[in-house]
Amino acid sequence: MGSAGPDIADIDFDDLTSPRLTDVQRQILEFTESRPVEFDIDRMLAEAVEQAGADDLDDTDGFGDRLTAHVAAIESDDGLRQLTQSTLRQRIVRLLRNRLSLTELIKRYPEIESISIEKPFIVVGMLRSGTTHLVNLIAADPRRRALPYWESQEPIPARGEGPDIFGVDPRYARAKAEHDALMVSAPVVAAMHDRFPEAIEEEVELLDLDLAG
Repeated sequence: MGSAGPDIADIDFDDLTSPRLTDVQRQILEFTESRPVEFDIDRMLAEAVEQAGADDLDDTDGFGDRLTAHVAAIESDDGLRQLTQSTLRQRIVRLLRNRLSLTELIKRYPEIESISIEKPFIVVGMLRSGTTHLVNLIAADPRRRALPYWESQEPIPARGEGPDIFGVDPRYARAKAEHDALMVSAPVVAAMHDRFPEAIEEEVELLDLDLAG
């Protein structure tokens, strides 16, 4: 499966100690640095509850403690720019929203947990050993069900939210808008790991709903 972007040849970085920023990158940094980010757990949870339309995190296994530790680890890193902190905060809200949606879905349809997943493909290997390429190769088989990136970001649709008049899932539209913005601000990311909406994603995004990594 190919990338949605153009092929990128080898890239040499000679400005790691003093990055040369584009005008767009400089404007983004200046804008975000002027807006301090706060990791107030109650406020982040309130945002997630509003987005999910549900309020039960199913905190029966220490999830709250793991969330607190996760946030504390971010706040203790004094080398993070506001842009990075903002990205991490958005990620926490997204994970909380997805966990809330999952808990609500299981409450409404408890029979989901009894559905058997038959003959799954499980790819295991050392880092940088080609596991992602193997996953993409297997996913290219139309007989298989693989997880696209856009769906990994929001695996459960919001209640009452469905495709638009053109049949486009709003979750896909949001993932595409985020990717388009990233390609404008940091196009070189595509040479490292281009997570365009249709890209096949691994299970890490689903496992992260437990914050037990």
